[in-house]
Amino acid sequence: MLTKIAIADGNSILRIGMRCIFRGQAGLRVVGEAENSTAIIDFLRENEVDILLSDFEIPGEIYRDGCSLMALLRRSYPSTKVIFVTTLTNPLLLRAVIKSKAHGVLLKNDSPEEVISAVRSVSRGQLYIAPSVRRITGVNHCEEFEPKKTELLSAREGEVLRLYVSGMSISEIAALSHRSLQTVSTQRRQGMKKLGFANDRELFEYMLPTRS
Repeated sequence: MLTKIAIADGNSILRIGMRCIFRGQAGLRVVGEAENSTAIIDFLRENEVDILLSDFEIPGEIYRDGCSLMALLRRSYPSTKVIFVTTLTNPLLLRAVIKSKAHGVLLKNDSPEEVISAVRSVSRGQLYIAPSVRRITGVNHCEEFEPKKTELLSAREGEVLRLYVSGMSISEIAALSHRSLQTVSTQRRQGMKKLGFANDRELFEYMLPTRS
């Protein structure tokens, strides 16, 4: 049985590399690729895709990250399974990737063999968290994943906090998300309250990886 794969990533070199990984792999075929979320949605409208390998921080005008993209895919393309590939190494943020209800999570520096294992596992109906992701998050098996603080956040609160910690200002987040400054500021404040943080320093210390 042929598994049809699509690749979505803003980095053309990574897309080429992914294509090479699947070259000659029995039962696996890359049928398309896209550089942003808008392009991959357009592709899915016209083509049957079994597995989408996507950057979690996929660029795009409407679907700006994996959480918003995943919500659309589950609603409009439920037969397409999603494996997120990410550069994120912060435990809290990686747990958010897992809880996005993707079918698999990999790091971009995982081996080609790991990518193939993930695709074959997901094609068999299994959930797949790469060993590299499990080491960072402490998650041993998908089924054993325990609720974390981030589950208390709404999707928009989580998005605002992630963008805020990445270095964007409230006004920049508001412009990107097409929301008012007051709405974004409220979502940041409510998200921090749910996580138990009294100030930005506590938020950044918790969400940003420490450096030795």
